[in-house]
Amino acid sequence: MKSKNIMMYKKHMYVVGRVLMGLFFVVAGLMKLMEPAGTAAAMTNAGLPMAGILVWLVIVFLIVAGGMVISGRMLCLSGVLLSVYVLLASFLFHMGDASGFMKNIALIGGLLAFSSSCMDKKCCAGGVCKPFGSNDAPVEREHHPEHDHGGHNH
Repeated sequence: MKSKNIMMYKKHMYVVGRVLMGLFFVVAGLMKLMEPAGTAAAMTNAGLPMAGILVWLVIVFLIVAGGMVISGRMLCLSGVLLSVYVLLASFLFHMGDASGFMKNIALIGGLLAFSSSCMDKKCCAGGVCKPFGSNDAPVEREHHPEHDHGGHNH
């Protein structure tokens, strides 16, 4: 029974962590949506071209990719893309802010950890990431010799 409880906690911790990570990006996108001119001005100051268009692409990207992390869909792709985004944002906007820069490095670590937990074709192609089995948690199966088929899986 103890092992089953541990598996249940792993499932819940994984899902809560994924939701919190995704919410970070959805909220960031929504905050940029409330003040796109300020974000565009920061992009222009950083030397980025076409900031007026780029700001809208970033807003959509953050909301959609954050939502994908929350839902677990295409988690390896969204995690890697968000990692690249955070890395670029770190060097463009947070080089003078050691705390903000290190926070972003930690975010990249978390995103890559989530991404690596789902590095299979189904997840990367749009399936829901379930790294621990069909219920997002490690599944322990009881061994039933009467169900053995000579070592072959059917």
